[in-house]
Amino acid sequence: MSDPDPHEELRLMLKALEQELAQKRKTELSLRARLEEIEEIFSLSIDMQCIADINTTTFLKVNPAFSNVLGYKEDELLDRSYLDFIHPEDVAPTIAMINEKLKEGKEVINFTNRYRCVDGTYRWLEWVSHPISKKGITIAVAHDITERKKVEAALKESETFIKTVMEHLPIGIAVNSVDPEVTFEYMNDKFSKFYRTTKEALSNPDTFWEAVYEDPIYREKIRKRVLEDCATGDPTRMFWEDVPITRKGEETTFVTAMNTPVPDKQLMISTVWDVTAYNNSEATLRETKRLLEETQGISKLGGWEYDIAAQRIIWTDEVYRIHGMAPSDRPINLDRAIGFYAPEQRGKLEEAFRLAVERGIPYDLELELIKKNEEHVWVRTMGQPIFKDDQVVRVTGNIMDITSRKQAEDALRESEEQFKAMFEMASIGMAQADPQTGQWLRVNQKVCEITGYSHEELLAMRIPEIIHPEDRERDWKAFRNLVIGKLPDYHAEKRYIRKDGSIVWVNVNMTVLRDITGHPTRTMATIEDITDRIQAEEERAKLQDQLLQSQKMESVGRLAGGVAHDFNNMLGVILGYVELAMGEVDPSHSLHAYLKEILNAAMRSANLTRQLLAFARKQTVSPKELDINDTIAGMLKILQRIIGEDIHLGWQPGANLWPVKLDPSQVDQILANLCVNARDAIAGIGKITIETQNLTIDHDDCALHAGCVPGEYVMLAVSDDGCGMKKEIIGNLFEPFFTTKGVGKGTGLGLATVYGIIKQNNGFIDVYSEPDLGTTFKIYLPRLISKAEQAQTEDVREPASRGHETVLIVEDEPATLKLTNLVLEKQGYRILSAGTPGEAIQLAEKYTGDIHLLITDVIMPEMNGRDLAKRILSLYPNLKRLFMSGYTADVIAHHGVLDENVNFIQKPFSVEDLTAKVREVLDQE
Repeated sequence: MSDPDPHEELRLMLKALEQELAQKRKTELSLRARLEEIEEIFSLSIDMQCIADINTTTFLKVNPAFSNVLGYKEDELLDRSYLDFIHPEDVAPTIAMINEKLKEGKEVINFTNRYRCVDGTYRWLEWVSHPISKKGITIAVAHDITERKKVEAALKESETFIKTVMEHLPIGIAVNSVDPEVTFEYMNDKFSKFYRTTKEALSNPDTFWEAVYEDPIYREKIRKRVLEDCATGDPTRMFWEDVPITRKGEETTFVTAMNTPVPDKQLMISTVWDVTAYNNSEATLRETKRLLEETQGISKLGGWEYDIAAQRIIWTDEVYRIHGMAPSDRPINLDRAIGFYAPEQRGKLEEAFRLAVERGIPYDLELELIKKNEEHVWVRTMGQPIFKDDQVVRVTGNIMDITSRKQAEDALRESEEQFKAMFEMASIGMAQADPQTGQWLRVNQKVCEITGYSHEELLAMRIPEIIHPEDRERDWKAFRNLVIGKLPDYHAEKRYIRKDGSIVWVNVNMTVLRDITGHPTRTMATIEDITDRIQAEEERAKLQDQLLQSQKMESVGRLAGGVAHDFNNMLGVILGYVELAMGEVDPSHSLHAYLKEILNAAMRSANLTRQLLAFARKQTVSPKELDINDTIAGMLKILQRIIGEDIHLGWQPGANLWPVKLDPSQVDQILANLCVNARDAIAGIGKITIETQNLTIDHDDCALHAGCVPGEYVMLAVSDDGCGMKKEIIGNLFEPFFTTKGVGKGTGLGLATVYGIIKQNNGFIDVYSEPDLGTTFKIYLPRLISKAEQAQTEDVREPASRGHETVLIVEDEPATLKLTNLVLEKQGYRILSAGTPGEAIQLAEKYTGDIHLLITDVIMPEMNGRDLAKRILSLYPNLKRLFMSGYTADVIAHHGVLDENVNFIQKPFSVEDLTAKVREVLDQE
């Protein structure tokens, strides 16, 4: 019988490591490809993007769009502090705002500031920053909003200028509506002073008329006239001269009011001036004309009139200024007036004017006008037919320079188009919703991809309809709190139900857009698909649990192996002396029976040690090439007797099963332990099924099995229909001494032994169980790819013959040394004994005869057994060697004793084992 190949396990481990390294290389290549893909997206993005270190305030990476906007080369920005590029006035606010947001734990930080370009100018940037690590690394996206800022500044400056001018005018200006009563949107101080009351009294429709006119009869008369005149829309009927303002005890004053309708807005501009001092005088008329002209100049509103009979057109001075002409350029005829407009728009104005003259239809147009100096401006021109005896006799109107407004509208339109493009092309989902109902108002293509719905389908739905039922109530509550202002913003990870019914995890960041009154108009949200990240985190947690379980089992295994040496030495002494004592006591004597019980207890203890070592995967075994089907078939009768007649044993062998390499006795241990456990789980009649199958495990499957590597395996499954187990029990199932059986019904080492055997043979084991539904153990053993080995049989051992040779015994445990000496002396050997390697070397050097055999412990103080053997072999070249140890197999292998053709005996050993092994070694050629 050939000795087992102790290096097989090492070779299998090396093979597994090579496969693991290959998998790691493949994973690294995959990660590198993913990083290259992310780098390409980063580089090709039209958005300005950068990665920065908040702690050092330095740029770590910028994309081409970022460099292009500012005009710098990429290497002029990298490793530079971003504070160097921020406008000095914006540095402190930016730092304070970022620190505040980070302190609050915000995941997304929004802010704006000015950045210096390479030419020294500054551009406004709107930032969205997202910290991506706890070490202060952040990724930020910026949008250039310089043009929008310019438009906003221009509008604000224009509004401030107009308001300032309005407040300093010597006339009253107000914007109001008459629907059905007078309601003021704006008025300057002069307006309320002319009416000798407060702005609050005039602004309230319920108190307006009482505030202006005290006499109720006159008040109603004026009120009726004003409302009727305004209802006609006739400018001539909305020009009121010498309107008296009366107060009890005060002098009556007179004002003149002119109301100009604002088309499409249902508003009027009311101009009022005090004519008390100039009533019925030329001075009054001149002052009125001057005031009107000043008003028109300030508001860039000019008036004109065309007399149809005389075919004469009259312009105010402001109209001349709008055309880039001086009043001295008079007269202007109709053809010349129309000729100032852009050629492609003249036909539109001519047609509108013709309809006003022939049919009395008013018009309101926005047209491009070419001034005398060739400058192009935009104007709004309105015409109102004036009737006499149902005939149009005149057309009067006004013209206003709206170039600034047009430019602002164009800028806003461009900004809106840019926003729309960004909205649609964004790499994350973007959506808007109604703050009251949650109805989707606008979604980009990415949201459609995330949810699986089309634009049309989503716009017909409300937000809660696609949220997972378990998240719906919590999310809607947060949504309402955001809308009513209880939350400044909203960030959440939640689940959407896609159109196909599948679940997708999303990260949603939402804010509310409000008007100037604070009323919510719509919600704005970004939606990011984080399903891969959530699944990775779940998988990571699962792998962590598997790792902890594996580490726990490994720790217990090391503990079990650590006690083996001393325990085996003790058992060896007990077994040896009991056997010697039994040999000297008559079998019929009662003492012999007592010694027999001691021997049995020691043997059971030795078996317990072997079970612990099996769990620790450190017992010495003799693996062979096996056909698992044949091995199991030979055990079926024994297994049936073990489980009893009430339980049916089913056998389902797999076809063309691959060979495995395993110690046959270990197969017996596995099946016996699993079948006994299955039997104990069945109350009364039941069934146990054993089946085998070839299986190939890939990388995805390995994620579900701790300690598994991809490859081909033979699967051995043992199933029962017993009581089953809870999950918390399965987690501790393979720990030594853990058992769910009652006291005295189980040691808790059966499954631990199975676990150790499987691990020692580079396999893995899975358990599937549910309470009341039974249990299945699936064992996976790696396929053996080698030539079939001839089955070897062991001869029945015969008692060892006596000897006469000289044996040197080296053992640092005195009890074991004494016992070994005694046993071998009884067999006729001449014994030399030493307690340390040093003593042994001295004995060998002084001894004058031949030493035929060295028996030495492997692990000893001063020197290990292998090195001792080399020293003595130099003195006795024909010396034969037998090593012994109570240490576990892995420790022995480390000291080189389990190399091929090396003789070894494992402690504890019996007298018969020792004498037989000594005779076997001495008889070797």
